[in-house]
Amino acid sequence: MPPPPQTYPAVSIEIKPSIILPGEIGVFATRRFAKDAVIVPVAHFADVRLLEWAVFETLDAVTKSKLMGYCPGTPEGLLAPADLNYISVAWQMNHSCQPNVGFNATDDFVAMRAIKRGEELCWDYAFAESNPKFRMKCCCGAVDCRGVITGRDWRRLMSEPAKRGYFSSDLRKLIQALASGEGEAKRRPASADFSETELFHDSPPPPRNPARTGP
Repeated sequence: MPPPPQTYPAVSIEIKPSIILPGEIGVFATRRFAKDAVIVPVAHFADVRLLEWAVFETLDAVTKSKLMGYCPGTPEGLLAPADLNYISVAWQMNHSCQPNVGFNATDDFVAMRAIKRGEELCWDYAFAESNPKFRMKCCCGAVDCRGVITGRDWRRLMSEPAKRGYFSSDLRKLIQALASGEGEAKRRPASADFSETELFHDSPPPPRNPARTGP
């Protein structure tokens, strides 16, 4: 007689010491994933909202640093959770220039290729990052590592069919707006301009590769 169907969600990801970033933490697969299989449904990011740069300016230094470490940026602000103190495991996923995770059309995190149990899960931050002042020193160690990740890297990835199909929906909308000429008209407030001094995050959190600059 077959066992009854499992009613509790199966554990599919876990936090362990990162392989690509020694001394940091990362997210790993606890089971196999087929190409384009959903790893993290977008519902787990339902509380993400735009934190405008003007509001970001009013925050304390520690909160700013952590938000910059975890949250994708846009020309208007950061895509941040309601409370960074209580984020889920998926937020700990690191960047790699050779990612195995990307977004589908509805912004679920999905497998870009078949993933084995025990593999570290990584996505390319250029799939969502569009803050033109964003800069991050990359330490992923991939053969094709870009060395420095910027908020304009998505333009480079447009020429890579294997990657451009995994952009976030927000980035796709921005690209469409820029193509139509609408995006250039959206400017952040002058008060949101910061120096481009690099911010180094040498220990978790945040787990995103050191170092980032912005906004």
